[in-house]
Amino acid sequence: MNTLIFDIGKTNKKWFVFNQSFEVIARDSIIFAEGKDDDGDPCEDLQSLTEWVLLTANKLIADDDHNISKINFSAYGASVVHLNENQEVCAPLYNYLKKPTEVNEDSFKEYLSQYPEIEKQTGAAISGMLNTGFQLYWLKMQKADVFKSFRKTVHLPQYFSFLFTGETINELTSLGCHTTLWDFKNQQLHKWLSDDNLISLMPALSSKNSYSEITIQGRKIQVGNGIHDSSAALVPYKTGISSPFILLSSGTWSISLNPFAQEDISQNDIDQELIYYLQPDGKKVRATRLYYGKIYEEEVARIQISEEEIRKIPEEVVDYYFKLKNSSNADIQINAKQRAYLGMVVQIAMAHLQSLQLAKGESHIEEVYVDGGFAKNDLFLRFLATMLFPIQVFKAENPMGSALGAAIMMDQNSFTPDIFRDRYNLKLVLSHYNKMINK
Repeated sequence: MNTLIFDIGKTNKKWFVFNQSFEVIARDSIIFAEGKDDDGDPCEDLQSLTEWVLLTANKLIADDDHNISKINFSAYGASVVHLNENQEVCAPLYNYLKKPTEVNEDSFKEYLSQYPEIEKQTGAAISGMLNTGFQLYWLKMQKADVFKSFRKTVHLPQYFSFLFTGETINELTSLGCHTTLWDFKNQQLHKWLSDDNLISLMPALSSKNSYSEITIQGRKIQVGNGIHDSSAALVPYKTGISSPFILLSSGTWSISLNPFAQEDISQNDIDQELIYYLQPDGKKVRATRLYYGKIYEEEVARIQISEEEIRKIPEEVVDYYFKLKNSSNADIQINAKQRAYLGMVVQIAMAHLQSLQLAKGESHIEEVYVDGGFAKNDLFLRFLATMLFPIQVFKAENPMGSALGAAIMMDQNSFTPDIFRDRYNLKLVLSHYNKMINK
């Protein structure tokens, strides 16, 4: 009895089949060309994505070799799907990178100024389209003809669940993802939604760890509620690690997630772009984010450095940067492209250091775990480990990230620390201070 997971990223759309031991027994991915919204701006081609999810699920369920009994979904946040009275999609899936005109972030802030400390209450700064509360306000004010057809609004992970169950639900990890919708103190939707007559668009909150059972092609299938991808990436680590840690989940965004800091967020935190997420159990996650995955790719293209040239950068450059014993500039032979690349990596590591320190807050942290794209960059990891010393840095060599987290949500009692260690193959990244101490 296996679990099918759809892991919907901003660029890559993936599916995985996990067996009962949480091993991946089948997988595939696809990239869709972007569509256009009603302003001509790029957006997700939701129709093509929907058709692919349904077609893929039906095909895999029909295959007895896969023996699918459960389905769940992880997907990126700050994205909502609007449904009309016939439960049909009635608006584009607006891109969270869209730059709206006329009704902008400042006007939303001015409107919400009647609610003192709303940013602290909702755990995030008001940040334009990255904020689904703003998206609702913008649509109501700017696109009234479209907005009047809305009957329910669901976050993207819950939209995929809806496709199979026909039920619209809200779910904590999506609500607690820089939305200005969730009141962290009172643990409910914020009052401004009722005052602005938006509360009717919000589906009921799903019960924790619940699923719906439906029949597909004669099979009983348990369909999960869906989960926000960053929160899903944290789930395996929370289960598998007992000591206090921060997870640096890297991709297009680098998200530093600290589930061990439960202090209230301050305005100073918010001004530094700290945000709070929610775990599936309702506990807070102190988090910071950096948009560095894309920046890294763009800089590599600008420098025009090859993978081979990157691999040939000697490990000793980290020694030299920190002016450690037995390092000499004369011994380090790198060309202009490698030097430019090195400078870029140092800057990115320093930005991640500051981001991790902000996520740490008042909590005692012993370890940092890196998964995703930057876990494959040994030079970045060596710099980060040295900067963070004596906090230990580990890289996940086989991370399943958000896909595994979504699978665990369907069978939490079966996932053990031993399974976590086997699946992730964690490796300690030795900082160069470690090297000196151990000589």
